[in-house]
Amino acid sequence: MQTLRYTGRRLLQMVPTLVFVTLAVFALSHMAPGNPARILLGQHAYPAAVAKLSRELGLDVPLWQQYLLFIWHALHLNLGISYTYRTAVGPIIGEHMGVTIWLVVLSIVLTFFIALFLAVAAAVRVDGPVDHAVRVAAMILFAMPPFWLGIMLILLLAVDVPLFPVQGYGGSLSSNLYHLVLPVLTVSAGLIVLILRPLRSKIVQTLSSDFVDAARARGLSSSRIVWRHVVPNALISTVTLLALNLGYLLGGTVIVENVFGLPGLGPLLVQAVEARDYPIVEGLALFFAVAVVVINFLADIAYTLLDPRVSLE
Repeated sequence: MQTLRYTGRRLLQMVPTLVFVTLAVFALSHMAPGNPARILLGQHAYPAAVAKLSRELGLDVPLWQQYLLFIWHALHLNLGISYTYRTAVGPIIGEHMGVTIWLVVLSIVLTFFIALFLAVAAAVRVDGPVDHAVRVAAMILFAMPPFWLGIMLILLLAVDVPLFPVQGYGGSLSSNLYHLVLPVLTVSAGLIVLILRPLRSKIVQTLSSDFVDAARARGLSSSRIVWRHVVPNALISTVTLLALNLGYLLGGTVIVENVFGLPGLGPLLVQAVEARDYPIVEGLALFFAVAVVVINFLADIAYTLLDPRVSLE
């Protein structure tokens, strides 16, 4: 019952967030120079043909009417018709969504385990060689833009040493995972930096807690204390950071998917922006906004699983 009440409150809170996101994206996309009808027909199209296509696409009505029409259709799970593909936006997003979801999920899993291992290795020996090496590596990774790191990985592991494919996506599950190795490494490298230092600091702080001293006094081994008592307490802040950085993660996937030629939502968004395909841009913005809200809701649920003292109320 508590979970149902909390879910209801979060759904109500989600409404103004989605309205603000869709309104901002709608306004910014329509403020961009260029007429979608002109772009579709070409720069040398007759004005009469451009005006006719604009009427067919519904671009001749005021912007506030276009926005209200988009909201009305979205409430009925209808994201409109793409100007470029001339078909429903929902199925188009669905076709490209699987690649992005695989990339995001695998990146989060890899980030979690690598960051946790490095943070523990650095925290149990504060100011030691491992601790210094981890902090220096984090600073170096932080200075690397995702697109540059992706290109370097392509040159090193796909061109100089042909271990992985340069671009594209496979036709089976094993082939898909094989093609995602370099993109996942690229996205994870940027995300690891964001949670590694805070996680290390939290583990160091927890190691000096009274309950850790009590556990040592009872004769528990150091590894048992770290993995059974310290790490679960430190993971709560990590879940928070992962949830808060979901927007960064989605933005990173847009860049990485274009670098590696993956048929995900990133290239679809870039193509839609270039073509002024407003329905796809607005549909993707709505999808990303819902994804961020849902992930933050799941993070709140994870708090209660990691620490029974945390209540959804």
